[in-house]
Amino acid sequence: MHLRQVLAPISAACAVLVTATPARTASPPPAAADSLVEVIPDRIEGSRGLLRCLAFAAPSGFPSRIGRALARSEASVASSRPRCTFRDLPPGPIAISVVHDADVSGDITTNALGIPVEGYGFSRDARGTFGPPDFEDAAFTHDGRARTLKVRLSY
Repeated sequence: MHLRQVLAPISAACAVLVTATPARTASPPPAAADSLVEVIPDRIEGSRGLLRCLAFAAPSGFPSRIGRALARSEASVASSRPRCTFRDLPPGPIAISVVHDADVSGDITTNALGIPVEGYGFSRDARGTFGPPDFEDAAFTHDGRARTLKVRLSY
């Protein structure tokens, strides 16, 4: 038997195998992880009202204009672990304002001098001088990954 006669059936079998094997494609990219951002107050005075949080991606409207907020979240203060949660915030600068709306008025209640009597705070524990902090002071760079922010509330 000639070498050609021996190799011909093997060569034909290899050609069938190559054409019958589906082409390998790259695996699809993994699904994007949930970019949950949880905001947890350090303490809450009392057990009434709502914890209200606003997330901003730009200085315009920060810290209290709801219509300018990128997202908003609220939670009952009566729950055992009140926290605001934001899902799928875009990557980039984000600043969050937090208010303990104890009387559920929808606004932060102030005294006769305009000083808040309900708890309030900001991401990065930013503080303002004679008013709220600037967006830049409260903003953190969100990279799209899940994170937990602890915010100190002032009463």
